[in-house]
Amino acid sequence: MSKAWLTVWVLVTLMALPVLTSTAAPSDLPPYILNKGSGFAVYTNKHWRAEGIGAVKELEKRDPGTYGSKDRSFRIWTRTCKPGQKVTFTRNIELLGRPSSIRASVDMGLAMDYYDIFFNSRKVSHSSTSFDNRDLKQLHAGLNDIDLVVKLQKSPTACTNFQEPPRRGVWFDLDGSFSADLRVGKPQKPVEYKDAPEGANQVVIVAIVNLGSATIREGTFEISTGGPGWCVERKPDNTCVRYQFFMITLGPASTGDVTCVDDDVYHQTSKCTFKDLRPGHPYKVGVGIKFTPDSLGTPGWVEEYRTISWHGRIAPGGPSDPDSSNNDNSVRIVFCRYGATDTGCKPKPA
Repeated sequence: MSKAWLTVWVLVTLMALPVLTSTAAPSDLPPYILNKGSGFAVYTNKHWRAEGIGAVKELEKRDPGTYGSKDRSFRIWTRTCKPGQKVTFTRNIELLGRPSSIRASVDMGLAMDYYDIFFNSRKVSHSSTSFDNRDLKQLHAGLNDIDLVVKLQKSPTACTNFQEPPRRGVWFDLDGSFSADLRVGKPQKPVEYKDAPEGANQVVIVAIVNLGSATIREGTFEISTGGPGWCVERKPDNTCVRYQFFMITLGPASTGDVTCVDDDVYHQTSKCTFKDLRPGHPYKVGVGIKFTPDSLGTPGWVEEYRTISWHGRIAPGGPSDPDSSNNDNSVRIVFCRYGATDTGCKPKPA
């Protein structure tokens, strides 16, 4: 069935709609980002630098555990070691947003006096791996500087600490979780009444919003309506060509990195995927529905309606969604034969 009837009408209607430019994040994830953005786990390795010294030396390989991070995991130190030495190890990491939780682990094979942890030049820890909300706020979407400052004891055995050479280094793990709050758009009115004496077209613009603090890398969005209605046009072999209700998603009315696939048999559902939904940058999906009266089967009709429902989900492996109550919504479109008001259809004239 041709969609030209709806496409032309939509192009005219959409001239007044706001256009939103996609600001999607890059597609490639750093190796320390877990799954599809559920969290991160950063380990010490050759990607760290010693301030004022340069490259670090990877010593003993360290089992990072079961987080699933692809980041290299090694004990590290500088090329030389001396008692009382103070070294600042630094690394620049890219995060999907402010973490919802974070923790750290430090394991020394040297005699350590103390250590400090800095997030973007602010000290957040002194010989402790506990963090509070103020510390979390020092991290943000994009590039972040992580510093680990280690001060050795002045004892003669500080650089050996009775360990084998491969273990004479520091292992550091910084890991955390991301949280996002996916919300779908709410209609201005739960019921819309529309004049449709000979049928009508209606566009619904639905927003997908991220109210959380981290980018949603992948998600799904599904739109559906309550059945095609009666057949209003048939082929000579009695096969139905056109039903009362026909729904499709509308590319010109949509913004952001969203891809939709319509049901091409009954045209009642559309399954969409979206990518890189950042906080504060909503995507929009346009939906068009066409109503054709069944003048032969129901000649006395006064009103017909369909409910358009939509729901969104964060893909498995993505950030947590602490509030799923705002993931679903709907609107009822009522088509009126004898005219519509804001509150209902007009009755058949006496």
